[in-house]
Amino acid sequence: MNKADLYLGDCYKLLPTLIKKGIKVDLILTDPPYEFHTQGGYTGAFAKRSDNKRLAIENLSKSFDFKIFKLFKEICPSQNYLIWCSNKQISRLMSYFEKQNLNVTLLVWYKPNSMPLGNWAYISDLEFCVFVRGQKAHWNNKLPANMKSKHFTCGVNFSEVRYHPTQKPIAIMDRLINLHSFKDDTILDCFMGSGSTGVSAVKNGRNFIGIEQNEKYYEIAQQRINAENNQTRLFV
Repeated sequence: MNKADLYLGDCYKLLPTLIKKGIKVDLILTDPPYEFHTQGGYTGAFAKRSDNKRLAIENLSKSFDFKIFKLFKEICPSQNYLIWCSNKQISRLMSYFEKQNLNVTLLVWYKPNSMPLGNWAYISDLEFCVFVRGQKAHWNNKLPANMKSKHFTCGVNFSEVRYHPTQKPIAIMDRLINLHSFKDDTILDCFMGSGSTGVSAVKNGRNFIGIEQNEKYYEIAQQRINAENNQTRLFV
C-alpha cells in the first residue's frame, strides 16, 4: 500500500526538517496562495460572490515567498514542479525559473461553464499552472498524445462539495499526476489545502507528503485522503 504523511504546520519551517531527515520526492504539485489585481469593474450578485472568493483566498495566507523554491530544489533534486498560480503570478514565476536555465511551460485549464463575470472584464474561465522541468524529471511518455496537451478542458461541477476556495477537480489532478510521475513515486504538496493532490496521489498508486498550516483544512484533507487510503500518518 502507498502511504500518505500529513503535517500540520508552516511549510517554510517544516521543509528544512524533512530535508535534514534525508526525505526526497519525485514531484511537487502544489497550489500556493494567489495574488489578485485589485482593480474591479464587476457589479451584481456574481461580482459579490467573486469578491467573497477572492477575500477568502487572500485571508488564507499572505506569506507566499519565492525563497521556498530553494527548499524545493533540495527536497526534489529532479526539479519536477507543477505550481498553480493566478494570472498576476505567471510572469514572475516563469522568469524566476528561466533565469536558472530550467525548462518552463505554462499549462492552461479552460472551464467552459465558468461563472459569467464579464462586466467590464474578461470572463474568469481560465486557470494556470506553471510546469518546471529539470533534466531528470519524471515524464510518462506512454500516455496518449491528447494527454500531453498544454491546454485541458474540464467543466466546473457546481453541485460538488467545495471544501476550499481554490479546490481543483480530482480529474485534473489525476491527469497531471499520471503524466508527471510513475507508480510508487512520492509527491509533495506543501500548500495542501483540502487535500485534492493527496486524494489523487494515493488513488493513482503514489506516495504523498502534505503540509497545511490551517487546522480546518488539515482535518478535511485527513478525512478525504483516509477515504482513499488506509496508510495515512499524521504529524502535528
